[in-house]
Amino acid sequence: MIDETDILTPSQKKLLLDQEQWMKDVHVTYDEERTRIDAIDDIRKRFPTEFRARKALESGGDPVVIDWYSRETSKLFKKRYRNKKKSKPATKCKCK
Repeated sequence: MIDETDILTPSQKKLLLDQEQWMKDVHVTYDEERTRIDAIDDIRKRFPTEFRARKALESGGDPVVIDWYSRETSKLFKKRYRNKKKSKPATKCKCK
């Protein structure tokens, strides 16, 4: 059996894996309207060459996935990027 990802370049495969990782984080699955083959076709349309896909990876990944993660209202943003001010202790040591 032929794998659907065989038509993708290595960088396009990494972009697809990033998108699928986001789907796992949000608990979204493929359905009858949007299948994995549709996602592969979308990636091939947005990044038709290996060069463009590699440039997207070097800049941080698929811009759509970055946008999904960067929305501050989402719970994933709060989970992935915790506030460092809150991780400091509330009281300081009074020892000198």
